[in-house]
Amino acid sequence: MAGKLSTGCRTCVKRRVKCDETRPACLRCAKGKRTCSGYPAQSIFRHIVFVGSPSEGYPAQTESTLQEKGHPLPTSTSLQLRKKPPNGVSEFNYQASVPRNLSLAGFANDLYCSFLINSYWASSASDDYAATNRTWFIACLTKGRAHPTSYLALQALAMAYFGRKHHQHQIVFNSSALYGRALRALSGDIQNPDKVRSFDTLAAVTSLSLFEYCASTTPTAHIRHTSALSHIVELRGPASFTKYPEKAILQTQRILILIQALALRKRSFLGNPEWLALHDEDPPDVLPLDPLDAPLTSLVAIFAILPGVVEDIETIHQQRISASIGCGTVDKSLFSTTAESMTSVLSSLHDWRQTNSSVFSIHCWETPSPGLSCDSNGSIFPTVFWYTSLEAANLVMLYTALRLIATEQSHILHNPSYSTSIPAYLSAHYCKTQAFEDHLPTVVPLAQTIMRSVEYHLQPAHTNSGAFYIMFPARLAYMALRRERRECVWLRRVIEQVADQGGLEIAREILGDDLLEAARREGGSRMLELA
Repeated sequence: MAGKLSTGCRTCVKRRVKCDETRPACLRCAKGKRTCSGYPAQSIFRHIVFVGSPSEGYPAQTESTLQEKGHPLPTSTSLQLRKKPPNGVSEFNYQASVPRNLSLAGFANDLYCSFLINSYWASSASDDYAATNRTWFIACLTKGRAHPTSYLALQALAMAYFGRKHHQHQIVFNSSALYGRALRALSGDIQNPDKVRSFDTLAAVTSLSLFEYCASTTPTAHIRHTSALSHIVELRGPASFTKYPEKAILQTQRILILIQALALRKRSFLGNPEWLALHDEDPPDVLPLDPLDAPLTSLVAIFAILPGVVEDIETIHQQRISASIGCGTVDKSLFSTTAESMTSVLSSLHDWRQTNSSVFSIHCWETPSPGLSCDSNGSIFPTVFWYTSLEAANLVMLYTALRLIATEQSHILHNPSYSTSIPAYLSAHYCKTQAFEDHLPTVVPLAQTIMRSVEYHLQPAHTNSGAFYIMFPARLAYMALRRERRECVWLRRVIEQVADQGGLEIAREILGDDLLEAARREGGSRMLELA
């Protein structure tokens, strides 16, 4: 059994004799003509509560004292470490707050943002896009007070992504409320001439655009938001995107801006000379230097020209439809110019392929499928494509997608009878009843190349980045082939799984037959009106 804790002076305790505990020196030591060594400090734990906040100067009081004064007991408690002082010395306390009901609710936003960084934008040496995205994302988080609108938009994005990934419908619902608040704040900022060109507005529009990919509200909402982002970027001008973090937003969102322009059959400002001539500065140390950056930049420059060519082909297509019913003629000058532009695009893609042959010979190879590319009848493809890095895979996919678009559009341009036999904008009716492979068999190997790369993009190591990158090429491949093809049935099933498990609601709409027609009917962004 443990003995009683001695409260005598150090000298008496050492001599193992009873101490009379007289302070400051005991009488027993004085009578024995010994030096009294004093008393050790004793720690006594007392259960106390706070009335108000200790930081505000409220004294700590015991529960009995509060009850004597008629005060109700507060909901938070603490432990007070009280040292017993010598006579005549005032006492002092060490206080640590211990809430009765521990909860992580106060850290929820930090958890959502951290999860977004480490899952959606996982940083690795092979994922330069993700590392660049983190640059502007972290800039908004660290300067939340200076950028309140973008901070609110980022919180909505992080909450939506967390809720979608973990199937927490209430969290997704709550993110919609934040989304609405951010959208109202953004509308006010855009109407303010001093804020419309600010980084806060740029980052907020970018975040709300990405929000639509995670928790899409309507099939074309992401196109409208990206269109608004396009207007903001154009309004700021190329000179404002030479330094980070603004440059990081342009680098990561330029392909989405071009996809939006392509969907609307409208020229993109990114194809203008001043934007094509935008020089890269040396990136900060946080971004890895990758040998694939230069090939990507040159390929994006080709992509920037393509929406304008497609717009001209669409105009010629409309003129042919009108001419077929006796209303008007085809502009021969426009046809000649467009044909030259299309030839230039195809030639540029061919030259790019020759110049960057190492991307295909070193960074890409064929391998047996690890198991995803199969259905109930077995493997869909004998082999699939594998890559040295996700960036190499994205580069091959972008090149293949551009080849697919250019081949299809060139066929439309140079085949009047084929062009006038289909409705404008490849409408839903046409997409459901025909496919480009019916008229242009050369698109089949291009579409299959994209499909054979899907498995690599969806590897767990690539988190959601791979799924995000493959959406655009997968849609093009799906639209090029017949719906009843085994590959298309498999692709639709895989993309639906990405929507259910990957936190990307846009995947559920990306293979919808009505998407492009609805986007074109929208006629661009009506979400924001720019002065």
